[in-house]
Amino acid sequence: MKGLLRSPIDANIGQLELVARMRIQNFCAALAVASAFASPAWADDFCVNLKTALASVETDFTSIPGPPDDVIPGWRDAKLLLPFASDCYVDTDKRDISYFCSWQKEQPAAVAARYRFLVQQTDQCLTGFQKTTGDRVTTWHNAVGTVTVDSRKVMKNTQLDAVRLTVKR
Repeated sequence: MKGLLRSPIDANIGQLELVARMRIQNFCAALAVASAFASPAWADDFCVNLKTALASVETDFTSIPGPPDDVIPGWRDAKLLLPFASDCYVDTDKRDISYFCSWQKEQPAAVAARYRFLVQQTDQCLTGFQKTTGDRVTTWHNAVGTVTVDSRKVMKNTQLDAVRLTVKR
């Protein structure tokens, strides 16, 4: 049979090659995230839009929601987007009014790089806020609202992770 491994040595080489390829893919994904975020314009847009979202807390985000989401009742597509976010929404449910953005589900190394970068950028934007750091989650508080960057697994039944930034009262 063509293509089958014939000896334990061949099997080990195949497994080692697979592991090496996976490591290279994770490294390349992390590098792509870091280089995409390296632009100073990205940082300016991020801070301005994040501060706009935070200021909208006082009006329950009434200035930034767009049309209703097609799938989830109570969610509205946000008119205000954070750079490179896959999706941004306003949750209008009175129990949990919030603005949140998610970044593309990716391999763990890329998610870890994106999380670190978002925490760094948010730190620079929200000077003077009280900061709390946990396991893959960082939160900033002040009298107006709370901003959370969370990279814990957010999608069930998937091998991919995502990063989510949430602004609420």
